[in-house]
Amino acid sequence: IMVKADPQGRDWLYVSHHVMPPGDDTICQAIHKIGLQQTENGFALDSAGWQHVYTVKPCFNMVDIGWRFIGDVSGGRMVPFGPTTFLYSVGSYMFAYNAGGVEQIRSDDTDLGKILEIDSQSNTASIYAKGFRNPQGLVRTADGIIWETEHGPMGGDEINLIERGEDYGWPLVTYGLNYGPSDWPFSDDQGRHEGYKKPVHAFPVSIAPSQLVEVAPGSEFERWSGDLLLGSLKAQSLFRLRMDQGRLVTMEQIEVAERMRDMTWLENGWLAVLTGNSSILLLRASSQNEQSHQAVRLTGYVAVESLESELAANLRSGSYGRQLFAIHCATCHNLGSEPAPGPSLGGVVGTRIGRNADYNYSAALQSADGRWSRAKLKAYLADPNGMYPGTSMPQTGLPMDDYSVRALIDYLAATDAPEDVGD
Repeated sequence: IMVKADPQGRDWLYVSHHVMPPGDDTICQAIHKIGLQQTENGFALDSAGWQHVYTVKPCFNMVDIGWRFIGDVSGGRMVPFGPTTFLYSVGSYMFAYNAGGVEQIRSDDTDLGKILEIDSQSNTASIYAKGFRNPQGLVRTADGIIWETEHGPMGGDEINLIERGEDYGWPLVTYGLNYGPSDWPFSDDQGRHEGYKKPVHAFPVSIAPSQLVEVAPGSEFERWSGDLLLGSLKAQSLFRLRMDQGRLVTMEQIEVAERMRDMTWLENGWLAVLTGNSSILLLRASSQNEQSHQAVRLTGYVAVESLESELAANLRSGSYGRQLFAIHCATCHNLGSEPAPGPSLGGVVGTRIGRNADYNYSAALQSADGRWSRAKLKAYLADPNGMYPGTSMPQTGLPMDDYSVRALIDYLAATDAPEDVGD
């Protein structure tokens, strides 16, 4: 979501989203905008309705890709740029693991793995920079520098200084590893970034970075003036970054104990954080707010919660297990024999633990005995490292109620099992 004024000074609300027309098997990533009207209580949406701005190319036929659509690797961040333009990040949808996927990501004929400059007057786009996996954070600072954060594979999350025309190399280079762990399959020079624009910083242990914002001069966080604040999902922390001439000088991790999905500044100088469980945190400088009991009014949030409740109900109709797999598992796993970051989970119930012939498992699972029962799968999904210390499996975020776990395991059990190694 972004609010941007046009050359005439009128404000527009821009929203990026996925769209799948009823009765159609094709899904697209698109941007629409709607005018904002000033009212006594703030803003209201223009009665003229939504206007189409841009559709990312290509769209995806779900039948052709086997319904393995990884929408959370789509980027979708927008920041104002020129008088009529804005920058927009597009992810790779994990297509590096699909047949022809590397060529699609690398090609200038597609928008995959790119940061686009979009003109909102002509509804056209040009490539500003390329070579990104999953660009989740994007900000333009007061001095005009553009910073981007993205999710890497296993390790290799990045902070990048974005410059026009540069190629950041994905998926040909990364400081991360293939899930397993094993060497990166698209490069003979593991753990290097030669030949492409290097990140300012790479995280050897993934933090799942989200949005980042600049601390404005004169704000109540005066000691942090000019610093960047970076949210994270996996690390559940706020990272304070001090930059100097394009270099990361220091980084301070501040634990929040919440998955931080998005951030923005309020007019009173507080930082509003949208968490992974759809709550909103308000962060402020304690030294300036010890006696403050200022009320904050949020509008429209009840409607959002209602929509999310309706979505959850819809997910439980039909194949709820397939929906859970698409949301929580398909980023790393598939159900067939195609290459993926993680092992195939097709028919996993009853197979030997750590014995899929097509996957290089961590030592923790290679040394495990027995077969995957429903009870073992449930325990592993709840706490992978607690069950098998040293496993490379991250926390899934899967809802662990009995209904959800049973639906997912039923879905996995209904497909063909991969070939086991050994007896």
